[in-house]
Amino acid sequence: MDPVVNDAYRLRKLLEKATGLKVYKSELIANYFNGYLSIVQEYKNETNPHITVAQGSWSIENGGEYKISFYTPTIVIKGKRMLNTRFVKDVAYKIVEALNDEFGEDNWNTCNEEQKCWLPMSRNSFYLQIPNFEKY
Repeated sequence: MDPVVNDAYRLRKLLEKATGLKVYKSELIANYFNGYLSIVQEYKNETNPHITVAQGSWSIENGGEYKISFYTPTIVIKGKRMLNTRFVKDVAYKIVEALNDEFGEDNWNTCNEEQKCWLPMSRNSFYLQIPNFEKY
């Protein structure tokens, strides 16, 4: 298997095992003039929590960059949309633990965290830089 494909596959399997959520492959979409990807086009399941992984850059020396998004049902209380923060923190903790176990605490990084509340799902996203799963 191609090293780039293998790393993306192994990351999806790592996240699936750590969180117990279904993990889908996603694609990064380049920005187009007057075009965008709506939330309902992004998520893969309208009723169940899940994770999407989009692969960005990859190199043998530096590893890979991925956009990780996890989708959770939005809670509505008195007409106000809210994140299920307890569930989101639990998923994030499981992801951190899995990455620490696989690569070591100081060998991976995240940046550009983002949270959006929509109906029926909310999105929590971040970019992840990890080393390669194997040295090629």
